[in-house]
Amino acid sequence: MSYLSLPIAIRKPYDEWRDININEIRYTELRKLQIKLDANRQAIKDLAAVVRKNWSSAKVEEMLNRECPGEELLHEIGMLNKTLGDVIGYMQTIEFWPGLEIFLEPFPPLIQLTLPRTIHLKKGQSLSLECRAAAVPAPVYQWYYYPQLNPCKLEGESKAKLTLAQPEWLNGMNVRCSICNVHGQIYTTTCQVKIDTTQNTYPVTPPAPTSPTPVTKVQRPLPTEKFTAKDKVALLIGNGEYLCEKKLSAPPHDILRIGEELKRMNFKTLICKDLTKANMENVLSLFYKLLVEDGVYGVLYFAGHGFETHHGNCYLVPSDSPTQALPTTCISAREVMNKILEKNPALCLVVLDICRVRKSEEVPANKALRSNNSTMVVYATTEDNKAFEMQGNNPLSVFATHLLKYIKQPIPLIELMLNKVVPSISEDKVARRYRQTPEVTTTLATRRGLYDPIDHHGATTTFQKCMLEWESVNQRPELQEHDVPDIGITVKMVFTHEYSNSLIIYIGCIKKDPQVAFKAHAHVSWIEQGTVSAEANQLIDSDRWPKNGFYNNPDCMSVTKNVLDGIENLDNDLLVNVTVDGSRQDGDRVTHDITNINLKRPLLAKVNFDNKLKGWQIPLREPVQHEEDGATEHDESCFQEVRVEQNSFTTDSYA
Repeated sequence: MSYLSLPIAIRKPYDEWRDININEIRYTELRKLQIKLDANRQAIKDLAAVVRKNWSSAKVEEMLNRECPGEELLHEIGMLNKTLGDVIGYMQTIEFWPGLEIFLEPFPPLIQLTLPRTIHLKKGQSLSLECRAAAVPAPVYQWYYYPQLNPCKLEGESKAKLTLAQPEWLNGMNVRCSICNVHGQIYTTTCQVKIDTTQNTYPVTPPAPTSPTPVTKVQRPLPTEKFTAKDKVALLIGNGEYLCEKKLSAPPHDILRIGEELKRMNFKTLICKDLTKANMENVLSLFYKLLVEDGVYGVLYFAGHGFETHHGNCYLVPSDSPTQALPTTCISAREVMNKILEKNPALCLVVLDICRVRKSEEVPANKALRSNNSTMVVYATTEDNKAFEMQGNNPLSVFATHLLKYIKQPIPLIELMLNKVVPSISEDKVARRYRQTPEVTTTLATRRGLYDPIDHHGATTTFQKCMLEWESVNQRPELQEHDVPDIGITVKMVFTHEYSNSLIIYIGCIKKDPQVAFKAHAHVSWIEQGTVSAEANQLIDSDRWPKNGFYNNPDCMSVTKNVLDGIENLDNDLLVNVTVDGSRQDGDRVTHDITNINLKRPLLAKVNFDNKLKGWQIPLREPVQHEEDGATEHDESCFQEVRVEQNSFTTDSYA
């Protein structure tokens, strides 16, 4: 196998020397490799056998008896006109990772030899299984067995090959191997041990174990094997507006962009920003309900603050978490994953774009992750490290920026994450400066991907009800028109949304009589339920007007964009007031209020959550005008109203 068959990169300056004869490279540059070879006689024999099969054993022994056998071997290889690239390829063939670490950029483990699904033994036979993986630094192996759902470590079995002389106690259990280094962790498929205990035979020497089929990068089923999903559901949460923690700008942008890509793949998406702990739990409970049947694909993406405990469990920080967030005020990622796995999804992808700096607080250990063959967990950074946002004009995080480069490609998940995204981030300037390297943990036994088609065949009534519930949480109010006869205009309200808990209202003023010289704009001026906050109303340019009756309409005078956040907190119908503010040709100012417009319960407000915030009545300040050069003009600042946010209230105000 050539070294080019793996998604790896050669370190500088070796990448520039890959085509140079090994004897033309300075002695000092190869000294590290020579020392590694001198310390491993078996590696010299294996390398000699791969390079020149017709070398006699006497010649190899002669090299081994020299003072520096590694130097002698490299010289002989150079005499055969072999390059540095050839030597790297040979070392990969014999899996001499101590030598490869010198030349290759670090990368997480990639399985090259995996396990059979089942191994059949006769009574008295020993068990012999082997797996191998490519990794820099060298991979660390650990074997596990599964008496029930949770794995148990096979103490002392930390090599690529597992050999048990008396495996009868494993009969009927699954065995698998964890392979990891500092850049990632991956699991082999599980192998079930079956022993025929009915035979009364004496122990016999076991035959050579069935060699598993070697695979490149990851385990691959037959090329003809295709997978489908019963349905595909995704929940994306981005917390940036924190009460006490440092505010983050990237999470809302990250989940919006990635959510758009998942929609193109036919995922039913819930995209929520700035959720409190109670609302995170509520939205997660809705997500669990949508994973109603076996065979559904589930994706959970969280971007925001986070941390890790000494137990190795990550916690997701909600927007209302107090200063110095503790596990008791946050959401346990492991508990969330266990609840997802209870639904037995065909695919469970969890992406955590959080910092993983460890906290020293003593907390109870969480339950171990449920045993499964369908999970991939992607961390934006490794243990005890931070994750970062991009610099300059890029509003995204480092991880989201590189994920979006490749998520559009219809390739299986393991290849997407390990072979595309992780190497791409390792080359990023910001990631290199702060040493941010993603970590991937997977138990995926099949090559499932985000582009797999949906097959609803055999769906139950319960499944159909849950799908209707998902459709309801994406319903917006219908278009509304309100006449203002005393000033001769119609106020038109068009509704849309980007986030499932944030409603966008475009309000336009349309002349009834085109001959009337009149200027006006309208905006949301009052909201009945104070748990909903209004962003600054923006007067938008005509080239960005919505097409629903505004765009290219000569009678439309103005359009404002009004954003209502916190929709998930509504207990009752949403009532708003709209104020029309304008001026006649003679300079007289005209103001008109349209009161108690009922928008019902849009988006996530349709779900009857158990825990919601209490409401207040919040009047929004009225826009102002000023005069310049005798003409009445609308100060643009009147459309940049003060945002009334949940952040302006203390934590005592929450239920």
